[in-house]
Amino acid sequence: MKRLGTIGSTIPETELREQLDSPLLTVRVNALQALGNISFGRKTEDAVLNQLSCGEHTTAWIAAEIVGKHQIKRGVELLRWGLGSSDHFLQGKCMVALVRLGDTDSYAQIVSLFKSSDNPRIIIHGAKALSLMEGMSALTVILRKSIDPELPASVVDEVLTAAAATVSQEQRWYHFLQKYNKNRYVGATEFISDLDGVGFRKEDISMFAKMAGQEQMLPHFTKTLENLAAVSNSPVALEIRSLLSDIGIDHIPVKTAFCIALILSAVSDRAHPLTVLPY
Repeated sequence: MKRLGTIGSTIPETELREQLDSPLLTVRVNALQALGNISFGRKTEDAVLNQLSCGEHTTAWIAAEIVGKHQIKRGVELLRWGLGSSDHFLQGKCMVALVRLGDTDSYAQIVSLFKSSDNPRIIIHGAKALSLMEGMSALTVILRKSIDPELPASVVDEVLTAAAATVSQEQRWYHFLQKYNKNRYVGATEFISDLDGVGFRKEDISMFAKMAGQEQMLPHFTKTLENLAAVSNSPVALEIRSLLSDIGIDHIPVKTAFCIALILSAVSDRAHPLTVLPY
């Protein structure tokens, strides 16, 4: 069974498809995981769609992922059905798959599910789905979710990673999280140093590291973020300005503020570094 999931590309497609008729969940799961890593024909498409249709609470979530990954357009209606399932893992995978397939008619429902849900799986996959949507209107929706005080820290990290992905900064943000979650001082120090010349200065490092240690916003950082958002008319900056105006920057958690700083720095003009407001 482990072999099916790890080296599926060496097993014939027909054999993998036959495994989908197994009475054992583990066999079906591993067969689907293997199929997700290879190209396959119409008969296997039918078998995957059958798992999506009949595998609620078991294998449907993997099938949904495959439908999105392999661009199986005729699976759209089943994915739409999955958005209303009581299987939260299936719901989340359907959100991502529908966006991968470009089903814009489902976007409003996906955003609504993301906004209203308190289920970690739906929030994590919903954030991913929103980050894949074209345009920047979903960015503030993602960031707004990250300030929910009821969200577990691990879920907040996933949500903010999705926000960073909207401007192709997920790798830099991931690197920051690795450092910050182990040692806030080290993470903040390296982060601000990396952004030197784009709204921040190396001499600010000690102040921002202190802010990270206290986990509360400092006035200077607040003003710098507002300045970063104010000097650009890019769609990203406009969305951020709207968010800060609506929520109030003093109510934004420190980690979310760092993510906003990264996002704004990514769309700023590095040839014309910003002047940091005095403190």
